[in-house]
Amino acid sequence: MDDKLTIEARGLGMEYYNHKIFELLEDLYYFYELIAENSFNTQDGLIITGKFSAGYHIYSSIQGTLESIKILTYAGRLNDVFALSRKYDDAILTALYVLILINQDENKVFKTEEDLCSIFKNSDVRNWSIEGKQLYKYCTQPKAVIKKVDKYLWKLLELQSDDSTSSKNEKSQRQKCNDNVHYNSLLVFSDNDYEALKLNNKGLILLDQLYDVLMQSFAMHFSYLYLMKPYIYSSIDYINCLEEGIQPESGSEYWVAPIVQDVFDKYIKTKYKEVSDYLIKMKLMELK
Repeated sequence: MDDKLTIEARGLGMEYYNHKIFELLEDLYYFYELIAENSFNTQDGLIITGKFSAGYHIYSSIQGTLESIKILTYAGRLNDVFALSRKYDDAILTALYVLILINQDENKVFKTEEDLCSIFKNSDVRNWSIEGKQLYKYCTQPKAVIKKVDKYLWKLLELQSDDSTSSKNEKSQRQKCNDNVHYNSLLVFSDNDYEALKLNNKGLILLDQLYDVLMQSFAMHFSYLYLMKPYIYSSIDYINCLEEGIQPESGSEYWVAPIVQDVFDKYIKTKYKEVSDYLIKMKLMELK
């Protein structure tokens, strides 16, 4: 964004508006746009959720949250930004948890119509997507389920481990958002006041914190989504060939879209080198 009137009116300065957070938010916006589009034409949990693609609605909604974060960051309303960043983190937990539940439901064996009706009746994700019932009652439940997918990756991302430092780091990252959601002090309350953000470079300090918060959430989503649904990162070249009835080039189903490789290079490799090495070794797609 380059609205000079806003820049001059808020007085936050060009260092604020040139902060790396804006490039991150732009890249994440287009990343979620890609995976929403790649989900659009797939019957993603159709039988369970009743939606042709539950994933499309989820990823498109997350993209909208990131757009809101970018707009409010630009406006200097950082109290609201951190509250939305907590929402982004919760959306990621829900998105991954829903994917796991759909897979569990779809893999259940049924022999009769009564068996199938029982699966529908007892499906948490079906009740959530169709009847609007609460998906989970305790915030630790989706974390525990997601962690089971790959405990080693969970530790690499420092989301939770036996190491006390990692556990404290996880708490402090989420607490930065929680404090703004619940107005736990006047200090965080004033993060919405752009006059307060000018004092002692508070705005820039908060942008650095915001960058770290969003990075950890994104790294989690990118990594676990790659493990559970790698083809969602497919290049449009392969998809276009299928849609046009053209024989795709051999191996092209494993090509990743440019935005996927771009965010992997710029963010996962630089901040989570061990994670990037681990994902590359999986050879699920042609991540480099």
